[in-house]
Amino acid sequence: MLAAAAFILSTALLASADRSLSLKVAAPSAEITDVDNFRVAATVSNTGSETLRLLRDPRSPLSTYATETFGVVNNKGARAQFSGIKVRYSPQAVAKAGRAESFVELKPGESVTVEHDLAGVYNLTTTGVAAPSAEITDVDNFRVAATVSNTGSETLRLLRDPRSPLSTYATETFGVVNNKGARAQFSGIKVRYSPQAVAKAGRAESFVELKPGESVTVEHDLAGVYNLTTTGVAAPSAEITDVDNFRVAATVSNTGSETLRLLRDPRSPLSTYATETFGVVNNKGARAQFSGIKVRYSPQAVAKAGRAESFVELKPGESVTVEHDLAGVYNLTTTGVGAYTVDAANLFRVVEADSSLSDIYADVVAAEVKVQGKLASFKNAMVAPATARMSKRASYTGCSSTQQSQISSAITSGQSYASSSYSHLTTNPSGSTRYTRWFGTFASSRYNLVLNSFSRLRTYPNGWTYNCNTCSDPDTYAYVYPSRYGTVYLCGYFWSAPATGAGSRADTIIHEGSHFTQVLGTDDYTYGQSSCLSLAKSNPTNAVYNADNHAFFSVNA
Repeated sequence: MLAAAAFILSTALLASADRSLSLKVAAPSAEITDVDNFRVAATVSNTGSETLRLLRDPRSPLSTYATETFGVVNNKGARAQFSGIKVRYSPQAVAKAGRAESFVELKPGESVTVEHDLAGVYNLTTTGVAAPSAEITDVDNFRVAATVSNTGSETLRLLRDPRSPLSTYATETFGVVNNKGARAQFSGIKVRYSPQAVAKAGRAESFVELKPGESVTVEHDLAGVYNLTTTGVAAPSAEITDVDNFRVAATVSNTGSETLRLLRDPRSPLSTYATETFGVVNNKGARAQFSGIKVRYSPQAVAKAGRAESFVELKPGESVTVEHDLAGVYNLTTTGVGAYTVDAANLFRVVEADSSLSDIYADVVAAEVKVQGKLASFKNAMVAPATARMSKRASYTGCSSTQQSQISSAITSGQSYASSSYSHLTTNPSGSTRYTRWFGTFASSRYNLVLNSFSRLRTYPNGWTYNCNTCSDPDTYAYVYPSRYGTVYLCGYFWSAPATGAGSRADTIIHEGSHFTQVLGTDDYTYGQSSCLSLAKSNPTNAVYNADNHAFFSVNA
């Protein structure tokens, strides 16, 4: 009989309603005082209603091979290093041979216990990491001391591998995680290193030799190696009783050592546009449906223009908080009342001194809110259901005669681009260089989506309403509500854009029109020609659903 277990793992492996197994791992002794006595017993039970004939696969607890069958983790979450064997094995050949000793047969309710000797299979040499101070008030003083102790019975000669705590290289040796589970972004170095060559050279300074019971401590300066820029999302109230009061405050803090100049990109928490900046998920894992806007924006053009109001500059230690009204932006009627987690988009665009852009990803600390009471937003109720207007003339809201003329020309040119694109696609039903350039590897299913989109855009824009007096943002072309068909809100940058070509008023009609669910329902995964070309290569499906890819394809950029 086994004594009380030191650790137990229970899992259910379901192949069908009639087949199920349970696995229990127990240590014969609750305390092991000598690693050479490290043994466990694995019990596999048939909890289903069918007789099971199981292979003694070397990777499973049914085999006594010293393979990596177990996970050995201490109470700090550190995993013991596997130092056992790797086995070549053919399950198909063994099954076909049918030798009785290759299997374990378990009738319903039967169990089998297999003992395993783990001495020497898992290396319990431990790495302890301590911060010189329990509190760091300046990230430039972020230092830790790593202590490696040999708790085994053999002398160990360890390489000072750049990836290990025995080296002081600024590599990704550590995992820096806050109390919410958010991981700090690594911004250190990558090193090319040959363990074999170093071992062969045998230089004493390349190793650390530890006799049983000995330790070595190595100090590490982590300032600048991990970027602690964080994004925090907080709900003004922990409980929301009316969805029309659903507001959150996003705080972006620069905990690094450099001043950052961040774009107020409409997709980021630094902008108050009602874009899909947040993820709103209930405690069942169901995501609230987004019902906000899609915006056309050119990060490159905004960075080049250099208007102060287009950026947020954060010195080390500084923070900025932006409040967001999410009423009507996320539909909670299907996800219901209860607890929700609200997190934020974590990509920020950094404007460098030469106006070029680089990306930085922030760790997100999510907000926890409880939603009760009314779920239907008054803001959504004010809007009529989406219908496809079949009017043959565009209509205008708050537009001057000059603006109406510019819009009319943009519609004509945009529909001409759509017609030309449709003709190109029908002439090349198996793809073309132009198609691959903007939409990636050809697939008929994706091709048909693009074809249908341009078929609709040949005529639909002439029946839409164009609003000129709602948005004046000089950094934004336009936006639409994808689920509210037929209204395009034109913003400040639309009027200063060229009439035709890439990034024009004409291809903005294509971009915004593709967002409507009645056209295709595209997203804004990325902006700009360079990023769109990269997207087509890396993810053709996302390219087909990216509005700027449609715009640039239409003008044959």
